[in-house]
Amino acid sequence: MRKTACAVLLAAAVAGCGGGEKAATSPPASAASPRVWDESQVLRLAGIEPVDDGLSYRLKAHPDCTAAVIMVTAGQVQTYSGAGDTVATNPDGSAGVKVTAAEAATCLRLFTVALRAVQ
Repeated sequence: MRKTACAVLLAAAVAGCGGGEKAATSPPASAASPRVWDESQVLRLAGIEPVDDGLSYRLKAHPDCTAAVIMVTAGQVQTYSGAGDTVATNPDGSAGVKVTAAEAATCLRLFTVALRAVQ
């Protein structure tokens, strides 16, 4: 009984995290994808660079598009996406970013296009 109550409370707490727009398309359901990226690989392949503040990232081609987190596993992608964060992913869902730009819908699309190169 207590385990069930704890599980319900944990699920409610996780559901309350995040916010903002959800990704237009959810990443593939295979959170068990064995692919693990190096953050530097994701940055290089997608054309993303750290912002001078050291706390966020931006697309080199679209500096107004910013991300707070670089995700390097399918599990991380699923966690952020499941929490309701705006997440752009590569085609197999093994890498992604948490989009934080004011123009989230536009930047979601641009990050998704950029992340196609992460394969």
